[in-house]
Amino acid sequence: ARQHEDLPVMLVTALDIHDLKHTTAVVLASLLDIARAEESPLEVRREPVSLSRIVAPLVTARVAAAQARCCYIATDLDAESTAPLDHDLVSRIVENALDNALRYTPVDGCAQLRIGNTGKPIPVEARLSIFEKYDQAERKDDRGSNRGLGLYFGRLAAEAHGGKIWVEEEAEMPTVFVVSLPAEIIQ
Repeated sequence: ARQHEDLPVMLVTALDIHDLKHTTAVVLASLLDIARAEESPLEVRREPVSLSRIVAPLVTARVAAAQARCCYIATDLDAESTAPLDHDLVSRIVENALDNALRYTPVDGCAQLRIGNTGKPIPVEARLSIFEKYDQAERKDDRGSNRGLGLYFGRLAAEAHGGKIWVEEEAEMPTVFVVSLPAEIIQ
């Protein structure tokens, strides 16, 4: 009977180890890709990709984290919309932006893909620098897991597609990340 009492603790520990392993792998991949991109442009392997097929699994993977914070993630994508994009690079842009939105969304807040959150706004003076390597906006509610690489990589990947990424502020969504890609690649 004693083994069963420890089971929930072991499961939580195993899940924590899995999450840590994934986070470490993502950070290492970002560091390697950033180093390569600083030496020469990122290689973009364009192929027709459905944006909803990129976004849907990333959102699904974060539903539990959003629910734990009493938040929701809403998307509004045309399932038929495709674009010649690098699936991996765009996935990482969206993944980094979603993780950032959830990290800074207060309990009972929301995150939506365009990609915004109801957390505190990023100060105007930090809106350019947060896309630089290792830079972070100073926020009192920082969860401590930010390394200042995700938005930098997002900028590199967006630029590799001929686009850009920036942050805006709206009344309902104080922090909104916008990724813009050239119109000629959106079909």
